Amino acid sequence: MQRLLNSTTAQYQAGAWIGLQRGWRWSQSGVEFNESESEWFVGQPDNRDNQEYCVRMKDGTWDDDTCTIRYNFICYDENKTFHIINSEKTWLEAQSYCREHHTDLISGVKQLKDFKRQHQDNNGQSQNNGQSQNNAGQSQNNAGQSQNNGQSKNNAGQSQNNGQSKNNAGQSQNNGQSQNNGQSQNNGQSQNNGQSQNNGQSQNNGQSNNNAGQSQNIAGPFWIGLFRDSWNWSDGSSFSFRSWEKNETNAKKTCAMTTSDGKWRADDCDETKPFFCYNDSVILIKENMTWVDALYYCRAHHHDLVSITNLDEQRWVQERAKMASTQHLWLGLRYTCTLDFWFWVTDETVCYTNWGPGQPGDDCTTAGAMNRQGTWVKKHDDHQLNFICFK
Repeated sequence: MQRLLNSTTAQYQAGAWIGLQRGWRWSQSGVEFNESESEWFVGQPDNRDNQEYCVRMKDGTWDDDTCTIRYNFICYDENKTFHIINSEKTWLEAQSYCREHHTDLISGVKQLKDFKRQHQDNNGQSQNNGQSQNNAGQSQNNAGQSQNNGQSKNNAGQSQNNGQSKNNAGQSQNNGQSQNNGQSQNNGQSQNNGQSQNNGQSQNNGQSNNNAGQSQNIAGPFWIGLFRDSWNWSDGSSFSFRSWEKNETNAKKTCAMTTSDGKWRADDCDETKPFFCYNDSVILIKENMTWVDALYYCRAHHHDLVSITNLDEQRWVQERAKMASTQHLWLGLRYTCTLDFWFWVTDETVCYTNWGPGQPGDDCTTAGAMNRQGTWVKKHDDHQLNFICFK
């Protein structure tokens, strides 16, 4: 940070970009937001009164809204199914509900397109597991010709029941197997409120009301999994250090820059300025390998498995560990039974350590790993984990 301050004051009096930005994120982990694919309504997002940080969808387009307003919402399951939840909740309540009962709030343009396609197909076909068609008062069910546990087929007032059938002046009362609300009346109409069920009642009076597979209203508004995040670093790290100018509160400017005195200020992202780059000396490999395979991979593609010799390196590596897809990840730390000590594969002496409680012990088949919180643990070397390489 001191090097950045020196560079700012000496060379870039007008300021320069740094990799800190406030922008939109999807709720589901791993789904990236791409502004070019967004479906904003005209004039949106507008962040009215600087309080609209969550996104709802209405008629297929998006607009930002206050997160505490209650709307119905759409959940996503990992098996690529979607659930319209007709229970109005705040955005955070909706997110918690979806994560508890499904996977997450619907996230990403691809999921939204799949959701629309799925429901358009349902609307076009109106598929019911017993679709009801009416031709001149005749009730036919494609799933089995109005099967009412007694196969009641009613054609122009005539009732044929394989079970119990009584015909009085064209009226058929079925109090047994073929229950049509206790009575099947055929006066040019067929009312099937019993076993010929389309998710409840199928009333056919010259029209078809289909409740099983009935097309749901997808116009909305619904909460979706898009929200405006607080400031975050472009490389995904979560360093909490901030150096804002006093009273820096401009919510409409979403990229950070340095100022002549080394402080930070928000500005419009489409402005052109000089910028700072940095070289990261470590890289997280999100592939699952044994410790030995990870060692060979790092040496073949980069430099070596990472070693940590001081607190600064620990902080840098543990930021990468937070983004791992496994609970632990390999370090270049190994135990030797012959000499009875831990060593780094890069030949550095193990001076700095960050072992967890009860660690490390002396097991001949163990290597050093780090959890996502940065604590070191010993693991049998045949576990398959992510790992971090030196570049």
